[in-house]
Amino acid sequence: MNNINSIAIILARGGSKGIKNKNLQAINNKTLLEITVYQLRKKLKIDIFVSSDSKEILEKASLLGCSLIDRPLELAGDESTSEEALLHSIKYIEDNYKADFKSIIFPQLTSPLRKFSDFSNALDKFHNEGLDSLFSSNDALDYLIWGLNNQGMLEEVNFQNNRRTPRQSKNLQIIENGSFYIFDKELFKKNKVRLFGNIDDYKMESWQVFEIDSHEDLELCKDLSKIKLVDGIYNE
Repeated sequence: MNNINSIAIILARGGSKGIKNKNLQAINNKTLLEITVYQLRKKLKIDIFVSSDSKEILEKASLLGCSLIDRPLELAGDESTSEEALLHSIKYIEDNYKADFKSIIFPQLTSPLRKFSDFSNALDKFHNEGLDSLFSSNDALDYLIWGLNNQGMLEEVNFQNNRRTPRQSKNLQIIENGSFYIFDKELFKKNKVRLFGNIDDYKMESWQVFEIDSHEDLELCKDLSKIKLVDGIYNE
C-alpha cells in the first residue's frame, strides 16, 4: 500500500439500463475500466479500488492491479446511490486494507475523454488550495437551457429570452460534467454527499464534456477519442 494521502475509488456495477455491461464496453480495444485505470496511473502513484457486484468486472480489475471491493447487491441496483456505494467502499477499505488516506479521487468510467494531466493537475489544485471537494467541469456559456415550471410550461433557466446578451457579457456558468470528483474522506463520511465545504471546479475542454449513457454516446466518444487521440485510448 502506498503511503500517500489520496486513493481512487471506482464504482463499476454490472447492471446498466442503457448499455449491457456498459463499464466493460471498449474503445480502441480498451475497456472503459482499463482506460480510467491507465489514465489514473500515468502521472499518479496511487492505489485504485474497484467496487462492483460483478465477478467479471472484479476479475478484470484484479488483472489491472486494482484492489477489490465486493459490493452487496442492495447497493448495486438502479435506485442505489453512488454515495451509498462510496460509504460502503470507504468502510471496506478501512476494515480490510488498513489504508491510510485523507482524500479520494472518484472517477466515472463512462467519461473516458480525459488527458493524462487531468487527474494530477486537479489533485494538485485540491491540495494546494486547501479544498474540501472538487468537481470536473465545463463552461456553460454556450448553452441556453430551458425547463418546465410548476404549470408544465417552458421557461428559461440560465438566460432571459427577451434580453439575450452576447456570450462575452454573460455571468459565469459551469457544467458539472461528471468525469471525476475529489473530496476529503472524513468530511464525506460526515456529509454523505460528494460536494461540500470549500468547493471548487477543475475546468476541462469542451470536447471532454461527453459521457456514455447510450449506444449513440458510445459511438460519439469513439469518434471523438480517435479525432483527439485521447490519452489512455490512443496516446500511450
